[in-house]
Amino acid sequence: MINRIAGFNGLSEALKRLDFRNAIRDTQRFNYICKFLDLLITKKLSTLTGGAQKMLFSMLEEVTLQVSCSQQNLHVLHRLLENLQKRIEDYLWWGSMLGSVVLWERQRERFLEINSVANNIEINSPDENSHPTIEEIPQECVREIVKRLDNHIDIISTGQAYSVVARMANEQSIWKELCHFHWDRQQVEYLIKTHKEFQVKRDWEHVYHRLRRTYGLRETYANMILLCKKCQCLFWESLGHPCIVESNPEINDKIQTAKEESVIRVPPKVFLSYFSI
Repeated sequence: MINRIAGFNGLSEALKRLDFRNAIRDTQRFNYICKFLDLLITKKLSTLTGGAQKMLFSMLEEVTLQVSCSQQNLHVLHRLLENLQKRIEDYLWWGSMLGSVVLWERQRERFLEINSVANNIEINSPDENSHPTIEEIPQECVREIVKRLDNHIDIISTGQAYSVVARMANEQSIWKELCHFHWDRQQVEYLIKTHKEFQVKRDWEHVYHRLRRTYGLRETYANMILLCKKCQCLFWESLGHPCIVESNPEINDKIQTAKEESVIRVPPKVFLSYFSI
């Protein structure tokens, strides 16, 4: 697939050209990049070249800095570092990764420095005098906030933190909307039709979990990479289309009026599959 992607000769070059490291500071691109890093660590770490290894650790340093400054997503950072620690320990025991022992010993030292910084990050509690709190917001507003959570883990975790959300987490409408967000009508109707218990009593939370186990969750990102079908160019959705054919106004008009047909959305797993590592 890599020879079909215009302008990129390998993963390291792609990460530089798409400016992954600086993109970490963009809250809309943060989750996409962290998911990509997670895949890189858990699936491809043993085959990374020296250049890709350096890029990986540089991005982890940037993630650590961003978490510290933003006071958000500490759990995401810890998960990345826990997975990386396990993979490095596997290498030290079994020697299965690409590169010399000296190189990976340096990377291990770099990991320990990053991990030390991450372990010392403290998330400051909100000022007790700050108002309004979520408990003081009208329930209609809180309900709209809950409806914008896109997975069960966030709903349950928020419910554990706030009693008003815990009460709403039992509402059927919340889970019904979540079902129709992740799966199309045919998938939902087919599952209900083939399970008698849902025909007798429609419990949308149970329907959601059955659909999740059957089909998996839809990947959602505020900003993601797109692939142009016309010029095979990868680009960030929010930064616009750098396609060389846009110099032709007629083609540009066609791209704007039929954007969904002219580009492919590229989730992190698909992006990684474009490169032979």
